[in-house]
Amino acid sequence: MNPLVSVVLPFFNAGDTLGRAIKSIAEQSFEDFQCILINNNSTDESSAIADTWCQKDPRFILLDEIKQGVTHAFNCGLKAGSSQLIARMDADDFAYADRIRLQVNFLRKNSDFDAVAGRVDIAEREDNEGFQRYIRWSNSVKNCEDINLQRFVEMPVVNPSMMWRRSSVRKFGSYRIGNFPEDYEKWLRWLDMGAKIGKTS
Repeated sequence: MNPLVSVVLPFFNAGDTLGRAIKSIAEQSFEDFQCILINNNSTDESSAIADTWCQKDPRFILLDEIKQGVTHAFNCGLKAGSSQLIARMDADDFAYADRIRLQVNFLRKNSDFDAVAGRVDIAEREDNEGFQRYIRWSNSVKNCEDINLQRFVEMPVVNPSMMWRRSSVRKFGSYRIGNFPEDYEKWLRWLDMGAKIGKTS
């Protein structure tokens, strides 16, 4: 049987952080998932790190995408999986142990919602006050109505914290290729088309 969740994690030359990112997914309290790792032409040790995890944990799958760019890599992973729910993960982030469980529970309880984001922390010391201010603001935007309204101010959801339904991809589309930030374009398009997005605490 297919797992309920596919975590899609593209990477490019992420040897310094990839192991931590994968470990945080391997240690999730929710276990009914697969993690699709997509190597996007890395020239460092990233692919070897990913392969090591795949050898010891069958929930992890390693693919290669030769078209350069995170959108190409993500869409490669999206096509490879068939799970009902899709979670986004970045190679330089890590997930708290209950992330997947909380988001799965949210979507189970709220069948009319298309996607759910999470609140986020800054992992390391960050001197950029603008970025710190953005994170504080994003975390304060918590419900569907505010997310929909505040999109006119800034992007109220953080892309690598997202989980969504595969059925919603059929309604609203996936990430698009273009000369624009792929995450902003996708989530603004979804909201404009009427998607309901929530947020876990």
